Amino acid sequence: LGRVLATAALPLAVLTLYLTDSRGGAIAAAAGVAALLVSTPKRVTLLAPLGIGVAGGLALAGLASTRRAFSFGAPTSAGDQEGLEMLAATLVVILIVAALSLLAERRSRRSAAVEQWRALTRRLSSWLPARSWLVAAAAAAALVAGVLAGPALLDDFKEVPPEDPLTDSVSLANGSGRYQFWDAGLDAFTSAPLQGVGASGFSGWWNRNGSLSTPVRDAHSVFVEPLAELGVAGLGLTVVFFGVAVGVGWRRLRALRPETRRRSDAAAAAGILVAGLLVAAVDWTWELPGVFVPTMVAAALLTGAATEPRRDQGRRLASGPEQLPSARPPSAAARRWLAGVVGALGAAAIFAAGVLLVAELELGASRAALERGDTTAAARHARDAATIEPWAAEPRLQLAAVEEFAGNPRAARRWLEDAVARAPFDPEVWRQLSLVSAQLGDSGRALEEAVRAASLSPTRRR
Repeated sequence: LGRVLATAALPLAVLTLYLTDSRGGAIAAAAGVAALLVSTPKRVTLLAPLGIGVAGGLALAGLASTRRAFSFGAPTSAGDQEGLEMLAATLVVILIVAALSLLAERRSRRSAAVEQWRALTRRLSSWLPARSWLVAAAAAAALVAGVLAGPALLDDFKEVPPEDPLTDSVSLANGSGRYQFWDAGLDAFTSAPLQGVGASGFSGWWNRNGSLSTPVRDAHSVFVEPLAELGVAGLGLTVVFFGVAVGVGWRRLRALRPETRRRSDAAAAAGILVAGLLVAAVDWTWELPGVFVPTMVAAALLTGAATEPRRDQGRRLASGPEQLPSARPPSAAARRWLAGVVGALGAAAIFAAGVLLVAELELGASRAALERGDTTAAARHARDAATIEPWAAEPRLQLAAVEEFAGNPRAARRWLEDAVARAPFDPEVWRQLSLVSAQLGDSGRALEEAVRAASLSPTRRR
């Protein structure tokens, strides 16, 4: 039943990949599925539902390609009509895929040939992970392919993305600006390799030094952005997180017997981890809980007790004769001490994230109140955000917007001056300050502030 329901959901995933034009997402999904099939002893059982689900998704993607208004989200009657048609088609495809998957499940249980294939793949799965030369051969083949196609692909990747938002980016080989984002991130790291440019500082660095006019908040890489904002320590912590999960997970997959339930669980977690790692390496999906929380759960499963080989069964590593584990387990006191340290660090991280979340909620409430014309509520929520984040410029910008809306440009200027003190290199703050100075009739100061904003944003000035 679980496989049938999961198979029925696959067409939605394939359709989403098509509609988002996400090449990185498609590559990550393919890599995750490949990691699952290589790691699990049930690969033959999974091939049929996987093929059925992907085929249903491709059918929906083909149907969506003929409905341009729906594909581009056009707010027209044609877009609404095509959306209803796609909704009906999606429901039909899901039902068909579920029925075919259920039929395949029942037939596979009656087929002696399938049982023979399962026995063969169980033997293969116990043999393949132990053959490190296969990994080396695959790496060598990838290296040769990279050498042959690398220069042309790199040139395409470095191309400036097209300005037409309706361009079919899946058919393009460029990096959609990622080369420029990553180059700016590396420049930011070079400017301050030890401490970085500060948490959330990439946006300000891009505004001053970016080579494209596109406003960007993130470096589109879970490795480049911590390197730029937090320096060597930020990159080190990120690499440790993924490195421990990948290293321990690989060891677990080699140690667990193919017929065990824990091996299947570890294989599923490995597929999720590979997909999450790859897509986060080329995008900012680590900021999306729906995407990255499963990745963190997979890392926990691969490193925790859920997939740990049981000591009383005497399983051996595929690479050697030593028993698992060969060393004495840590004492209860050491475990408590380690749990306390990890718990304290986790609580600190949760608190820091909670502060940012609450402040953002207050700013959102302030903006909503200002749209309604309720300046009193807007000012109250903005002040609460400023109290929560006394170091941040954004709450001051919002308070300035409230005062300007209420017709108090002098009060708006005072808040903007506070924002400048907290973000002296943000061109947007200087631009807002210039506009308020112009309202107050101080043309000289307005010109100086406009020049300052332009000097901090050379790309926009050009």
